Order: sequence, then C-alpha cells, then structure tokens
Amino acid sequence: SVAVLPFIDVSPDQQQAWIAESLTEQLISRLSRLEGLEVPGKTLSFSLEDGRADMKAVARQLRVDFVVEGSVFRVEEDLRINTRLVEVDTGEIWWSEEWTPPLENFLEIQEILTEGVAIALSIELDVGELGLDPTGPSDVEAFWSWDRAIRLLSADTRESWLEAVREIEHAVERDPDWPLAWLWASFIYSMAENRIGDIIDRDWATLREDALDRALERAPDSPEALATLINMYAQQNEFAAAERTIARAGRLEAVPDPLLLFQVGIA
Repeated sequence: SVAVLPFIDVSPDQQQAWIAESLTEQLISRLSRLEGLEVPGKTLSFSLEDGRADMKAVARQLRVDFVVEGSVFRVEEDLRINTRLVEVDTGEIWWSEEWTPPLENFLEIQEILTEGVAIALSIELDVGELGLDPTGPSDVEAFWSWDRAIRLLSADTRESWLEAVREIEHAVERDPDWPLAWLWASFIYSMAENRIGDIIDRDWATLREDALDRALERAPDSPEALATLINMYAQQNEFAAAERTIARAGRLEAVPDPLLLFQVGIA
C-alpha cells in the first residue's frame, strides 16, 4: 500500500502550489489503477499536508507501507520536479528521480511524470503489468535505458543508432535477466552494421547471436522471442527453421501477440 503525499512547492516565489496539487492528484489517480497496489484517496492524502515529516505517523494514519513524496521548484521558465518512494518503517528511499521538463505544455509534463512514477513503482514493488510479469524488468534504470534505445531508433541516423547501442547495452548490464532487453539488443545489433557503418568496429553478427541466445535462455517461448526468431530465420532465408518456430507459436487464431502475428505473416 502506498500513499501519495502532497507535493511541496519549494519555489522562491511560492506560486507553484497549483502544479504541486495537480501532480499529486494525477499520481493518486494513476497509481490507483495499478493491479496489486492499494492507494488511499485524495481526501486522506491531503489531510496530512502539514504532518508529512513523521513517516511512522503517516503509516499509522493511512495504514500504508510506502509513501510517494515530491517537490516542485520553478525559477522563471525553469522547472524541476523531484519524486521519491520511501519505505515508512525504515525511512529507506527505494527509488528517486528528478525531472527538468520545459514548462511549455504542463499537461504533457504531468502525463509523462505520472506514467514514469507508475512504471517505477510497478517494477520496484512487483505490482501492475510490468511488476507482475515474471519475464519483465526488475530494474527501473534498465527499463528507461531500453525505452530510450527504442525511441532513438525512430530518428534513424548514424548517431541515434550508436546512442541506441549504448542505451540497450546499459539496459542489459543493469538487468541481465530481462529477456526483452536482450531481444532488442539482438535486433539493434542485427541492424547496426548497416546503420552505423564504420563509426565503431565490432563483430555485430556475434553480438546479435549472443544476445538472442541470452533472451531465449530466459524466455524461450515468449511471443517476443518467437517473433524475433522468425524474423531472423526469414531474413537469412532459413524458411524451414522459420516454419518450425511458427509451429511452436500454435494456431494463428490463438496467437495473442500482434508483433508475433506480423512476423509470421512476413515469413
């Protein structure tokens, strides 16, 4: 169970209470949708606005194991938002993050921040879609490195692909048991030689195969793994192996994953 304490406005002019209150409300709303997490409502959380320092008192009143607390700091057009997850019994900080977004579109900032906190708590506390997936990530930083790697691919420049390699390698270093990160590493390595060229000299084929092997060791029959295998076999014109992998996926009408269906169709 997690309580979202009212965010504090620490700006010099003390005029950002509306940002702090809006972020608090949105976080309560977003976290309450995480499966396996109990979140006290807005009325209870805001009732403790003046007593947030005594963590154990908060725990007793709200009957929670953790609190999310944060602050908002603004000077002119510079905005800084700090958030952290604290275990109330020990005072240990399980996770913290600082955002420094532009202030041009506050609604977009708010959505990104609340989703980011929800993802972090899902992974840290084993709740929600990510936290309850046995093959999902176990490290927040790994998840965000993986996310940045995927976003970088859309730019499709030599520099963005090089940065994507760095990010995905950071992801698998942080969370070496996360099969999806290894699958994306395999994909990025398979394309890197053509996209990056001679910026760096590496054995991309060996890196790709090693990454795929690591993914398959951890989740041999996941939709993502099967899709990656089918794609790889089809690219190499090994269609007998592709068909054997398709057979592992089962009847097409029962295949739950659109990426897997797409790769089956391509093959």
